[in-house]
Amino acid sequence: MEKKLWQHAIEKNQRTLDSIISTYEYSKKEHWYNVLANSPLLNGRQAKIWYEENHFHFHIAIVDDNVKPADLELIMKAKNLLLIFQNSSFEWKCDFDSVDSLSSSIQPTQGYTIIEGKLKHLKSNEKNDDKQLYTAIIQCPDENFLGSHFPAYNLKVGEITYGMRLIELSIIGQPLHFYIYGKENLKEKFLFVESIDQIEYEKFSCIINEVLLCIAYLTGISVGKEIFTLVNHPNESYKAYPYCHSIYKENIQSNKYGTILKLDDGITEHSTIFYKNGLEFLKTIIEKCILSTQYRRAILLLIKANSEEDYIKTTIYSVALESMCKLMYEKKPINPIPEKKLASQIRDDLKKIINHHAKDLQEESIAKLNNYVNNINRPSNSDMLTKPFVENNIKLNELDLQAINHRNDFLHGRLPYDSGTHELSIIALRLLYCVSCLILKYSGYIGGLNYYSFHYQHYNNLKKEGNPYYLI
Repeated sequence: MEKKLWQHAIEKNQRTLDSIISTYEYSKKEHWYNVLANSPLLNGRQAKIWYEENHFHFHIAIVDDNVKPADLELIMKAKNLLLIFQNSSFEWKCDFDSVDSLSSSIQPTQGYTIIEGKLKHLKSNEKNDDKQLYTAIIQCPDENFLGSHFPAYNLKVGEITYGMRLIELSIIGQPLHFYIYGKENLKEKFLFVESIDQIEYEKFSCIINEVLLCIAYLTGISVGKEIFTLVNHPNESYKAYPYCHSIYKENIQSNKYGTILKLDDGITEHSTIFYKNGLEFLKTIIEKCILSTQYRRAILLLIKANSEEDYIKTTIYSVALESMCKLMYEKKPINPIPEKKLASQIRDDLKKIINHHAKDLQEESIAKLNNYVNNINRPSNSDMLTKPFVENNIKLNELDLQAINHRNDFLHGRLPYDSGTHELSIIALRLLYCVSCLILKYSGYIGGLNYYSFHYQHYNNLKKEGNPYYLI
């Protein structure tokens, strides 16, 4: 009898994983470096780098009584600034784009000058144009979120087998392992992303950014703010060398709402479907985010809006709704006249009528009429906002449709209810549900979706409307 996915275990080397975590922890500690710089004032100095409040900070002390404010100003304004920090353990390269902020101060009584700043990332100075095997680790607040939301393999590390902690996906042709692990003596757990085949760093980094975005959107779990990437040694499996320590570019603090249902929620209809196609959907939504800026922006809008006040939420959700409706329209047009040839013929006939009466019309009227004719086969705003749901067999109730109809009010700053009222909160959550339906369906989702307004009504002891979730 064929084993189910979650009955298989994939083994990982404990020595390798513990070594990677130790290297990560060591890199965040305070270290002193020699400085190589394209600025004569900074070249050959000593620098201190440490990690604090989600950023790397550096501090260069210049022991020189002759430093002038004009010298410092040149450094502050330098667009081609290049710094290389070297010690026996690391060699990091930082260019102008790596620097998040820069400041200087002269200490006249102590006879030295301080240059200090924050860094967006530390990247190895080692030239690396070739494909490599990479492993990235990201702090993870929930060690069970992979298996609780997606079909997963068991993970075996040493003599211990962890249930449903590893996912295997191929993203844009690149096979990857995603799994959760933490050293036994540490409370912290980490999401490991491991390339199975060699890959360029930029491609690997791009995949990770979209993986973190999709995880935050789908599960409501915001994985850590920093990404530590290592190059795996080709001959010694337990050795890996630091390549880049970066801050996740989207800085997602939290996502208040999880989108998809958990597999362990006991909802048979969802788990039966999702055990079959959940990984294919996850692969698809990640790839769509890589390939479509408009699609990933709609997802990011929802996540960012989820932590805002209701009057801001409704506006951002409305923008995301229009964006997704346009994407769905491009994917499957809903023109009133389906046949392009017939639509073109009707436009030509109407323009002939306009030209026939042109002598009796003003130029402005002719221009307006021609514009109407050119757009005669475009769907109405109402169709643009509702037909995508019909075309994808998404059944909205009357209250959902009413929320969509308020979209124009929100876009123009008009609120149908006062801010802070239950009514506005419920409308906002219905809009969130509608947008999420389109986002999920765009990537081929089949499964359960939380009906957020129902849960809000439940927790606030209000009359409940609808169901806790719907299958879409």
